[in-house]
Amino acid sequence: MNVNVTSRGTLKSQEGSPVYAPAASVLKRHGYDFYHKSTLVTKKDVASADFILVMDSYNYRDVLRIAEGKNSRKVRKLGDFRPGGGDIDDPWYTRDFERAYEEIEDGCEGLADFLWKNFSAKISG
Repeated sequence: MNVNVTSRGTLKSQEGSPVYAPAASVLKRHGYDFYHKSTLVTKKDVASADFILVMDSYNYRDVLRIAEGKNSRKVRKLGDFRPGGGDIDDPWYTRDFERAYEEIEDGCEGLADFLWKNFSAKISG
């Protein structure tokens, strides 16, 4: 199974911005090597993706607005794939970038399990 992941934002004011320094620090501490500049999610992105994963209810509403209500079945909260579900706490407000990292990691593990259980038979069979 091949998975292609891209990252997009919903706020024009952040377009072109690098990874926020406190977030970058947490990622580096966990061994991630990265380069990223923020770009905006588009209606075309939503239409062409299999899934659009968002961190919280605000992002969810923003993506649905951008997509003009189309393809809403593709839009999911990453946190819904982790135990307890729900929003990923936004570290911009909580200032707890480590907790956000852990919640995102849990969501990604749950997402990987979901993809494996729901799509691996279709791919290998």
